[in-house]
Amino acid sequence: MVTATLETEGAFGAAEALKHVLAGVETLSPRTVHTALVICDFIQSMFKMAHASIQSGLCQGVEARAFAVKYEQAIVRLDEIRDIVGRLLAKVKGQRLPSLGEDLISRYEDLDSDLTRIRKFLLEAVQKAKMPTRAIDWERVREAEAAYSRGEMKPYRKSGT
Repeated sequence: MVTATLETEGAFGAAEALKHVLAGVETLSPRTVHTALVICDFIQSMFKMAHASIQSGLCQGVEARAFAVKYEQAIVRLDEIRDIVGRLLAKVKGQRLPSLGEDLISRYEDLDSDLTRIRKFLLEAVQKAKMPTRAIDWERVREAEAAYSRGEMKPYRKSGT
């Protein structure tokens, strides 16, 4: 899960760099478009890796409260990156763009939808992690133990594959 935080921070740094690259630019040159495309690819790959890392960590099991605290901040950072991407799209959609301009718009729209999907995933995971744990139903535990002792149940074993 440390890698997911690292990847999120790396992507945020790239988004900040993008913001600074585009800050004083009125019209996009081919070089600026190319730079923006490289940054887009970097951000997208970082979040794909972060998403996979988070899913893997969740499958292995995590402490719910620590997960919620850690990834609530990641959601805030995601919103900041989505804001930067949204401002870029708003800026370029009204301009005449050099070659690769349409590719720039298309790829940043894809990035925005990927960020929206990852945000939704994280938001749901954090909400579930914050839910209070259910009380143990001791009657059900006793019933399961009795069924096991009668041979009606077998312990679960992972397959070798």
